[in-house]
Amino acid sequence: MNQDDLEKVESFLIEKMAVYLCKMSMHDYYLSTKKPSLIAVGSIYVALKICEQLKKKQFISQDLVGKLISSSRFEEQEILDVS
Repeated sequence: MNQDDLEKVESFLIEKMAVYLCKMSMHDYYLSTKKPSLIAVGSIYVALKICEQLKKKQFISQDLVGKLISSSRFEEQEILDVS
């Protein structure tokens, strides 16, 4: 497998994991009161953290966290709270 193929597999894994986490969050009373966009960004963050553990590779950087914050318009602490 070349580097592009590996990146596609990792991207696919992160996407599917984030979707799964979003679906599972609908079963939690505390999370069901949160905005769906906040749940989405929190799920992406958790999926990245899980993939870091599985792949023993860094996915999350300050730059990525900054992009999550700016694109979602939530504070970092809000994202961490739902994560």
